[in-house]
Amino acid sequence: MCKSYLKLRYFFLVCVTVAVTVFGMAGHARAAEELGLFPNMFDKFSADGSFSVYYRYDSNIYLGAEEESQGGDPERQGETVTKVGFTFEKKLSWADLEGRVSAILMTEFDYRSSSSYEENDSQNELDEGFLNFRKINQSPFSLKVGRQNVFIEKRFIMADASPSIAGVWDGSFKSFPLAVRVDGDFGQLKTTAFWGDVKLYEKQADQRTPSDDPLENKGTKGISFAGINLHYDFSDTAFLYGGYYRKIDNSNAVFSNFSPDNQDLLGENNTNAFDIGVDVEVKPFHFTGEFVYQTGDAGRFVDNGDDTNGLCMSTDCTTKNLERDAYAGFVEARYNFDHPKKPHLSAMYAFYSGDKDLEDDKAEDYDPMLATFYDWNRWFIGEHIGNEILFNISNKHTFLVETGFKPMPEMQLTFVYMKHFLDEPYKEGSNAANTREALLSDDTDLADEFNLLLDYTVNEHLYVHFSTGYSIPDDAAKEFAGGDKDNFFAQTLVTISF
Repeated sequence: MCKSYLKLRYFFLVCVTVAVTVFGMAGHARAAEELGLFPNMFDKFSADGSFSVYYRYDSNIYLGAEEESQGGDPERQGETVTKVGFTFEKKLSWADLEGRVSAILMTEFDYRSSSSYEENDSQNELDEGFLNFRKINQSPFSLKVGRQNVFIEKRFIMADASPSIAGVWDGSFKSFPLAVRVDGDFGQLKTTAFWGDVKLYEKQADQRTPSDDPLENKGTKGISFAGINLHYDFSDTAFLYGGYYRKIDNSNAVFSNFSPDNQDLLGENNTNAFDIGVDVEVKPFHFTGEFVYQTGDAGRFVDNGDDTNGLCMSTDCTTKNLERDAYAGFVEARYNFDHPKKPHLSAMYAFYSGDKDLEDDKAEDYDPMLATFYDWNRWFIGEHIGNEILFNISNKHTFLVETGFKPMPEMQLTFVYMKHFLDEPYKEGSNAANTREALLSDDTDLADEFNLLLDYTVNEHLYVHFSTGYSIPDDAAKEFAGGDKDNFFAQTLVTISF
């Protein structure tokens, strides 16, 4: 009976995928369409939306550790993400006004996981709600205020400001609950300055405040971000960018027994990040790179003494201020062959510093800021290792080699090999146990991972992705995850835009 039930679930998934594909190819879906409503109020009023179905299978997503404790079942997860938005435009005497409101609904189905997420969750949110004043008084400046996405350059620092309990793998929900953004366009020079309230910050996985609410359990309240970015175009094929960003921590969060010697950590991660990046194409080569250096307050260590609650209340407790001293970056070189199928070969090295001494007054582990998914293997590098085993964007190095070609004009086939390392041999805690622990093996070899990815833009309305991969754990991953089994995964994503 159980097998029949699973077959029905998989049959349902196939039917949905086929129906979505046929629907998209038949042309019933439409791109953002002007509705012609409110002609006396707006110059243009349009609607748009999308519907995505995602499904994933893993044989041993935690390398066999938690799967064995739950009967040895593999992990499965299905998600749907629906977006609907409305945009209006109005030419004012002093600015070109754009306004937008959009909503997102994320759901899960056929969910079987050993992770901490609730089964078959759903989440609906306001995704965007902003006013954008462009060319203010014929100047090069524009002002955008409200709930909005703030994507800066290659999203190595800035992208994701909203945690999710559903639609986790899809990662479509990223907007700031409230943000102010000012852009300047001076021709070759472009500037961006912003401030945004995060509401729930989740990127430091070992620094989250536990809560009975599934969503609040994923983050820490009281965090905001501000920054400025300068972008200069030398030509159509070469540009340089750089900026300053600050994470403002007013959470007053306390993480008990955070260090290996059971010191408590008082939050205050006021991280300063100085960033510089370059993108140069000299055919047939394409070179990109970015480097970030971080300073600032990283909280305080408090010796909790004999206090059994894990918090220092006595007068003889000692404190130690932590200073951030961390770095991260990537370099990539790509060669594009002169052939109708557009084959390419590329190599990338991405690095995020770890903490050499978990008990001294330096926080040398890279603060992930708001980095997130930018493209496949950017910046959760490794569709298995980077998403599940070492999902915190810190304390890791990855060597990546990629090759691919276009079997059809709108289809991309890509093969990727990755070698993952820890920067320093320790693992981070979780909401239940924030303690950072040194690995007993003192080994930093994490895993070898292979990914095969297929991306197909069928038409302007339909996008299809399929990928599969295999991970082989090394000593660090075995101790990190508590298991020693290889993992096979397969995943698919189908998106209709209308």
